[in-house]
Amino acid sequence: MPGTSYQYQVVAVYDDWIAPSYVSNAITLSASTLSSFTLTPSTLAPTAGISFSVALTALDQYGNADAAYTGPECVTFSAPDDASGDIAPAYPPEGACAAASSVTFTGGVQTVSVTLVDPETSALEVTDNSSGASGASAPIAVTGSAVPSTTTTTGTTTTTTNAGTTSTGTTTTGSTTTMTAPAGTTTATTTTTLTTTPQN
Repeated sequence: MPGTSYQYQVVAVYDDWIAPSYVSNAITLSASTLSSFTLTPSTLAPTAGISFSVALTALDQYGNADAAYTGPECVTFSAPDDASGDIAPAYPPEGACAAASSVTFTGGVQTVSVTLVDPETSALEVTDNSSGASGASAPIAVTGSAVPSTTTTTGTTTTTTNAGTTSTGTTTTGSTTTMTAPAGTTTATTTTTLTTTPQN
């Protein structure tokens, strides 16, 4: 166990013959420190825009789960690309971390939700902001189409009424049509805006 002192002795045995060695000096194992991470995705072929889970394990220098890595920690996820229109992958929220994700570990272990947005193959990486310790998953092949950016569509309809007669002007998208009407003419303009945002 890290932080504990040990001594060892070698004993050779052959039939009735026994030859013990000297007892060694005390050897103290260093206290465990964060060394790296393992990342295990629930799938290696997620669909763009659909969330999936990733199991994170913080490892000490001996390759064991770092039990001391417990509580809220600031980590940074990286590697997969943004989709066109600067739509970024979705990682755990910042919480109290600046420009990073706040992940609460228990005994060095936690599972988080991730959403990738660009069809590509790459590993997902995570880095501890304090120590710089990092780790990467196996390559993840994202399928489907890239998640589109938010789109706003504006339609304008102009209706002109004159001498009891109603005529409908041109409907345009993203612009306003200007109509010149004779004196005494009433013109009404209605604008409708539709915003489409991709869903996870």
